[in-house]
Amino acid sequence: LAFTARAVDLPETFAPLPQPVTSFGAAEHGGWLYVFGGHLGKAHTYSTATATGALRRLSLADGFTWEELPSATPA
Repeated sequence: LAFTARAVDLPETFAPLPQPVTSFGAAEHGGWLYVFGGHLGKAHTYSTATATGALRRLSLADGFTWEELPSATPA
């Protein structure tokens, strides 16, 4: 896979996650930051009871707009 750097104008600040989590996965695509899963408990304390399968995306154009997407089984 090859990645290329590109210059983009990003907001100076971003809205916080709608639900604080640790150890989540994230990726950028098409001007959106996608955030999946994570743990709702303390950092470095993991259990299936505190895992979430939430999938959200943040608009990188405004840095404020979060959208809830269909959730999945926690990873």
